[in-house]
Amino acid sequence: MIIWAVRLACLQVRWFFLINCCLLIIPAGCFFSWQQFRASQLQTFQQATGNHVTLQVRITPDNLRWSGSRYSGLVTVPSLHQQLYLRGQATSRMLATLHTTKSLLVTGRLQPLAPIGNQNQFDGGTFQRQRGINGQLQVQQLRLIAKQPPATFFEKLHELRFWGLWQLRRFPHLVRLYAACLLFGYQTEDFRLDLNGVQQLGLIHLFTISGRHVYFLLQLATYLLTRLRLRRKWIDWFNCCWLPVYCVISGFGVGLWRACLGTELRIQARLLQVNLRGLDLWAVTLMLHLLINPWVLCQFGGQLAYLLSFTMLVTNTSRYWQQMLWMNLIGLPLILYHGYTWHCLSFLVSLWMVPIFGRLVFPLILVSYLLGVFRLPGLQISNWLLQQITVVINGISQFPGEIIFGKPQLVLVVLLLLVGLGAFFKQVWQRWITFFLLLLLSFGQIHLPTTGEITFFDVGQGDSILIRAPFNQTVTLIDTGGRLDFGNHRRQGQRYQAEQTSINYLHSIGIHRIDNLCLSHQDADHIGDLPAYLKTMQIKRIYFPWGMERNRSFMHRLVHLKQGTELIPARAGMKIAKTSLRVLHPHHPGFGHNEDSLVLWGKIAGLKWIFTGDLPRVEEVKLLQQYPKLQADVIKLGHHGSKTASDPSFLRRLAPRFGIISAGRANRYGHPNHQTLDTLQRLKIRSFSTQTQGMISFEYRAGQAGRFKTKWKGKSDDHQSTSSQNY
Repeated sequence: MIIWAVRLACLQVRWFFLINCCLLIIPAGCFFSWQQFRASQLQTFQQATGNHVTLQVRITPDNLRWSGSRYSGLVTVPSLHQQLYLRGQATSRMLATLHTTKSLLVTGRLQPLAPIGNQNQFDGGTFQRQRGINGQLQVQQLRLIAKQPPATFFEKLHELRFWGLWQLRRFPHLVRLYAACLLFGYQTEDFRLDLNGVQQLGLIHLFTISGRHVYFLLQLATYLLTRLRLRRKWIDWFNCCWLPVYCVISGFGVGLWRACLGTELRIQARLLQVNLRGLDLWAVTLMLHLLINPWVLCQFGGQLAYLLSFTMLVTNTSRYWQQMLWMNLIGLPLILYHGYTWHCLSFLVSLWMVPIFGRLVFPLILVSYLLGVFRLPGLQISNWLLQQITVVINGISQFPGEIIFGKPQLVLVVLLLLVGLGAFFKQVWQRWITFFLLLLLSFGQIHLPTTGEITFFDVGQGDSILIRAPFNQTVTLIDTGGRLDFGNHRRQGQRYQAEQTSINYLHSIGIHRIDNLCLSHQDADHIGDLPAYLKTMQIKRIYFPWGMERNRSFMHRLVHLKQGTELIPARAGMKIAKTSLRVLHPHHPGFGHNEDSLVLWGKIAGLKWIFTGDLPRVEEVKLLQQYPKLQADVIKLGHHGSKTASDPSFLRRLAPRFGIISAGRANRYGHPNHQTLDTLQRLKIRSFSTQTQGMISFEYRAGQAGRFKTKWKGKSDDHQSTSSQNY
């Protein structure tokens, strides 16, 4: 708004400035009304949150997704005038056979969207709230309503989208993945797994952001109608009609919205004989999009879609390779801010992939889809061609060149964008030097931090702890966290939790190397995500309890172990390399059970720390006998605050000031146990819990006092997540 006002004032045309200020009332009023409506929706929902309710909901078949026997779906609640997520466990085949829009009577518990527990983790809750979704309904029982109201035109379009997706079930694997994403805006876990090179090389905008396939379909429709000798005016009206329909069918992607809105405006301007320049068209498209979704520029997809389209407009007179270079450079700050990584080969790959997608992949997918729908031969040839392209992309992504840059500060991102955009209009080499100096400054700031930290990640019912020295001199991780599957096998391609939590955070602070990975014992909630670390991080040394090398389950998790990683069985008396941490337990070899837990003690930032894994009470008492002078200022409470650990005599002898509990919300074990909490209160030990406060960090500088910070304001703590307390 400030830039807009300054730009108009610089025109020095008073009447034009005043007219624009008056016209500003319209979008401001729309936004204010929208905000008031959303606030009333949210208030209504919050009043019902936590209660068991019975609601009548409306669900379209394309909004239903399955993960094994669990399902989730986006439903409309007419009584609340809002949308909710429906989540539950399948107990019948009713939803599995849903092919048309239905009204359901659902009984369940109304819950808010889950907040993120770790810094720099993707905030799915905020993203969904920006889309008008305030919460979720955990289903206990549902049934079809006997008298079904007729489907609206909008719901019919969703049914058409489902029909289109349903046809893909007979298609070969890669044709199905490409067609679902490009034609219908539908991505699955298989897409992420099989086309991981597309994401690593920064080509995902070809699928979800650019909207290039809209222009291809528009040109195809115009060509076919021209061959039928229709007048240009009727062709334009036909295109105006099918574009909004396709926007619904293809899933309302941000890039698609931009492409469809821009195309509609260009066609309407031609029909009304209004001359709109490219930048005018871009600006009006953005304004309309902001009226439809005021949060579009708060989302990465919206930011990149409009920034790249603006770049294409202002460089349309440049050569192709120059235009692609500009787009890669201008998009880089946003990609780093949201994704933290960049591949050196991104520019070269995009240089040849953009024309391949436009001239080969898009036509191939469309032809393949028509062949599949009408059951004509040729799909295997298409699948083979896509396989060759995918193999090449995935192969190139494995080449050296991926840089874990980290998350630059927002002010530097803004400066980089301003300097880069400024270079468009006055190409001076000094501006490019400034651009790269800012990048270098940001890189150094991330990779050479003056602070150290001890961070307890919120990994649910599990443990994962980062110990990082100032200037990243040493990086040590204690446990990786992981899901407890309770006998269920991990589905092939299923993401590891650490990829979204702890590994994501490490990448955001520029860490790709772990000097010491200490595994406390064999349980999945402590080392279940070890394969994810082995695949994505460089690890120098792995410490584990003495004797656990004989555990087949543990050794199976080392299948992705890279050459050069040292495996070290740890026993009492050893030191963790290049740290102040000492091993206090185990004294005897075991198989990695709770009683064999690796116990570490060390002095960091003037405080004595002890990490006990899942060590039971009996072993805690033995530990006191072996180390009678053992003391600690901070203790990571054993076994997630269970009553099987944290013996009162053990805590009394250690005399800690702070206790850290890592436990999952609403876990089936009831951790932390009330007996443990009573003991902490009686001994005046202040507790922090990932269950109620999310990620817990202790930050410090060399020679200065440290401070505790938590992601949320905890139920038992009175400080905000943005504040801190020195110790």
